[in-house]
This record gives sequence, structure tokens and C-alpha cells, in this order.
Amino acid sequence: GWLVSPAGANLTRQNGSTWPAPTYDPDSAQAARQLLDEILSRPGYQWTDAQPGPLARLWEQFLNFLFRQLSGLSAPGSPILTYALTLLGIIALLIVLAYAARSLLGNFTTTIDPQTEASDTPDLTASAAARQAETLSQGGDYRTAVRYLYLASLLTLDERGILRYDRTRTNREYLRTVDNQPELAARLRQVVEVFDQVWYGYQPLDEAAYARYAAQVARLRQQG
Repeated sequence: GWLVSPAGANLTRQNGSTWPAPTYDPDSAQAARQLLDEILSRPGYQWTDAQPGPLARLWEQFLNFLFRQLSGLSAPGSPILTYALTLLGIIALLIVLAYAARSLLGNFTTTIDPQTEASDTPDLTASAAARQAETLSQGGDYRTAVRYLYLASLLTLDERGILRYDRTRTNREYLRTVDNQPELAARLRQVVEVFDQVWYGYQPLDEAAYARYAAQVARLRQQG
């Protein structure tokens, strides 16, 4: 058995005479539970599972579909289909990774407003913008070259007093400025539409399409 020293026995007797035995109080217990529930219901104690993004959900749906297809091909004599589906899965994974990388890089890419750049470079002339476009196109950067040809068009019309170049103006306002010259307005509209599609809409542009755009800008500048 346990050996209790005289001092321990004396302490036990003192405790028993000092503190009464605990009793269960239903009202106090209920109040304690309510207080605990109220504390645990606070936002700091709430746990919310992170919801997957659209890309993750799409990838999960594809994997579920792929696994269902593979499970149905477990019978002998279907290795070709299994290999084909595996190959499709690898291709799909590469596509998803490429899309994710493009989205990630897009977050670090800042699209420069062409008019803002022109206003920040007050000495930029129509001829200088056209030369910059030619240099960029020779390097294969047709998208940025289109931006400079667009600037060259507006700066040409500004230098000839046809319109006033102002970074706060929209393309629609520029077009309204030349409404009294239908032929010039039509040419400017073509230049503006292609620029909007390429610069803001990220429409692909090859060498031939860029050459056609450069010819449109050249005709506009000659007419203006």
C-alpha cells in the first residue's frame, strides 16, 4: 500500500477541514457551457477550409474523369487505350502548367499606356515614333511596334494642327475631332481599331499583318 508520512496525513486533514467537497451545480455548468460556446463562435476561433481556385477545380475534374476512364480499361487487351489516355493526361498537364505560368507572368507584366509614355517623353515626335516602330518590328516585337505606329499617327495629326494630342483624350474623342474629314476619319478609325485589338486585346500579329498596318499608318500620315 501507499505510505503516508505524518506530515502528509496532517495536510490532508487540514485540506478536508478547509475546502468542502466540490458539488455539481447544473446552473453554473450550463452558464459555463454557454460562455464556452460564445467564445468558440468568435471569428478568431473559426476554421474555414481554403477553397480551391478555378484552375485547381478544373484540374481536379479532369483527373477524376481520367481515373474513371482508366478504371474502365482494367480488362486485359486494352493497353493501347490506357497508353493513349495517359498521353492525353500528360498533354493536359503541360497545358495547365503553361496556362498557370502565363497567368503568373501576366501578374508581373504592366501594360504601359502608349499615351502616357508619349506624355512622359515630350520630345517624342511622329518621325521618332515611326523610327522606333521600325526598329521594334525588325526585332520581331510587332505588338510594341504597333503601339509606336499608333503614336506616330496621332503625333502627325497633332503636328499638322488637325487635332490636339492629349493623353486624357480617348480614341473616340480623337475620331470625333476629324468627323468633318470623312476620308481621314475612316483611315484613323482603321488605325485605332487595329491598335486596340493588338495592344489591349492581345490579338496575335505576324509579319504580314504588321506590314499591312504599317501601310495603313503611312497612308494616314501622308494624307494628314
